[in-house]
Amino acid sequence: VDLRERDVLCNADGCFVVYLQRKTFLDSWRACKEKGGNLATIKSMEEATAIATLFSTLDLRHSRTKIQVWIGLQRQPRQCTTTRPLRGFSWTTGDQDTEYTNWQKEDSPSMCSVPRCVVMGYSTQEQNNNFKWLDGSCSVPVDGYLCHYAYKGMCPSLWSEGGGNALYTTPFNLLSTLLTHVPFGSVATVPCPTGAKEEQSVLCMLREDGSVGWSREPPLCSDPSISHNWCDQDNGGCEHFCRPAGGHFYCECADGYQLGDDGQSCELSDVCQGAPCEFECLPLSDGYRCYPTRESSKFPKEDLGEEEKDYVEITHSRGLVVPTQFIASQPPPSKGEGSGDPLDSVQEDRGQKQSSTWLLVGLLVPICIFIVVMVAFGIVYCTRCAVQPRNKNATDCYHWISGAHDKQGAPNPSAGTDINIYKLCFRNKMFYPLLLGAPDSWSIFE
Repeated sequence: VDLRERDVLCNADGCFVVYLQRKTFLDSWRACKEKGGNLATIKSMEEATAIATLFSTLDLRHSRTKIQVWIGLQRQPRQCTTTRPLRGFSWTTGDQDTEYTNWQKEDSPSMCSVPRCVVMGYSTQEQNNNFKWLDGSCSVPVDGYLCHYAYKGMCPSLWSEGGGNALYTTPFNLLSTLLTHVPFGSVATVPCPTGAKEEQSVLCMLREDGSVGWSREPPLCSDPSISHNWCDQDNGGCEHFCRPAGGHFYCECADGYQLGDDGQSCELSDVCQGAPCEFECLPLSDGYRCYPTRESSKFPKEDLGEEEKDYVEITHSRGLVVPTQFIASQPPPSKGEGSGDPLDSVQEDRGQKQSSTWLLVGLLVPICIFIVVMVAFGIVYCTRCAVQPRNKNATDCYHWISGAHDKQGAPNPSAGTDINIYKLCFRNKMFYPLLLGAPDSWSIFE
C-alpha cells in the first residue's frame, strides 16, 4: 500500500488514515478491519475538524483535484426515515448515534428499496461541497476510503537526542517521523549521534500500572547519570533556542514563531488562525486585532444608522483577549492614555446609557399622566355645561306675518287685539335683524 506520512493524522483518540485505492464499500470495510480499524465514523464536530485538517495537507496523487472516499455509513433496503438525522443509515459500528451530519442533498424516497452507502467528497478547486456526504450504490468503486484506528492509549512522541528525529512504525504499516501521538503497539527507532550508542528502539506498550507508555524512558542514547549538554553541539540542531532537560533537550521558538514538524525549525505563526474575529483579522507583532470589513455590508451608509458609527476592536496579546469599543470619528486611545482596564470603561459606558434611559422614562411618565387627566376633565366639563336648544314654533310666527294661514276660530284680523299680536309677532321678527345690525323699521308701525 502506498501510504505516506501526510495520509495520516493521529490524536489522543486514535488515527485517521486515507487510503487512495479504488474499492467498493464492502472491500474498503474489510481492508480497514484487517488492520484492526474500521471505516471512519464522523459523529461529532471535533472528528469532522480533525478530518478536515488531515485533508488540508493530503497529496491526492496523479495530479487529481477531486476525490470521493467511503465513510462508515450504510443503509439497508426499506429502512428510510426522514425524521432521524441519519435518514435510516447506520454506522459500521452498529449504532445510529450522532451529533453531526453533513448531507449534500435531500434524501430520495425512490432509492429506499436498494442498499445505499455514503461517500465524502473533497476537491482542491471547487470547495463548496468539501466533506459533504452523498449516498450512492455500494457496489460501485470510488477513489478511496477513510479508516479510523482506535487504541488502548497513545504514547507521546520522542525528542531528538542529537542524531535526528525518531522513526515510528505503526500497527497499520505506516513509517513516519511526524507523529505527535504514537499508537499503542508502535515501535520507535531513535538515531543516536556519532560517538554514542547505536540507534535505539522502544515499544509503545501497556505498563504494569495500566498506563500506556514506552518500554524505556528517554534518554536512550546516553546514560542518564552522565551529564551531557546536547545544546552545546550545533545548538542541538534547533533553529532558535535549545533547552536542555535532564538527559535530553528540546527546541523552542521566539515569540511570533511556532515549532515546525521536524521539532527543530521555526515557522512564522499565523496568529489569525482560530482568532474569534467576525470579519477581518489583522496580524500584529504582539498578537492580532479584529476589525469589521466595510465590504461585508451591501447597504448604503444612511440605512445603517448608528451601527455604522461604532465598531468593536478585539486585541489579542499574550493569551489575553480584550474587547474595546471606539467611536469611528475618534482614534483608538494610545497605550499611555488612562490606566484603567478597557473592559471596565466599556461597562461604565453601558451604565451611563442605562441611567440616561431611566431618566428619560421618569420625565415622560408624569407628563403623559397629566395630559390624560386634563383631557378627561375637558370631556366632563363640556358634557355637563352644554346648552339645550330652545323649542320654537316657526310656523306660528310666519303664519301671522303672511296672514294667509289664520288659525281656526281666531278673531277677525281687523280687531285691536289681533293687530297687537300682529305687531308683536312682527316686532319679534324685526328684533333679531336689529340685533344683527339690520336697518331700524319700528317707525312703520308706530
